[in-house]
Amino acid sequence: MANFLALSGLIPSRAEASILKPLLLLLAPRIESSLQQECTKLISGVEPELIKPMAKVCKTISKPIASCLINQADTSGRALGVIKEMIQGKFGDDSELVVKRCIASILLLPLDTFSDVPLKKFIDQLKETSKPVELPFAGMQQE
Repeated sequence: MANFLALSGLIPSRAEASILKPLLLLLAPRIESSLQQECTKLISGVEPELIKPMAKVCKTISKPIASCLINQADTSGRALGVIKEMIQGKFGDDSELVVKRCIASILLLPLDTFSDVPLKKFIDQLKETSKPVELPFAGMQQE
């Protein structure tokens, strides 16, 4: 069935999906920057002395995560949809699928592990109720 859908143009073939990878690679610095900013926002409520070291951590992890997102967008055939959503500045179905696949990939799980998890709904709810992160060791004195 998948071959029929690919041949009919309803699902991009692997070759068509790879055509968009160079465009995704051009967007990599933007993706990395966005990831770094979002990561830094998550830790913005912690003790001031932790912000600078954690910003370095955010910068370090943004590149491999961006690479994973680009690869999953390409291999899933959702690259065009992800690019469209990025241009529109929204997190849609294509982006959600790619993020789920990337999370599974990083955790060495099957790529469809999180397919039934309502990630977009979870993120929207998290944005509405987000408070600064308070780490249990924040404010503790070093001996």
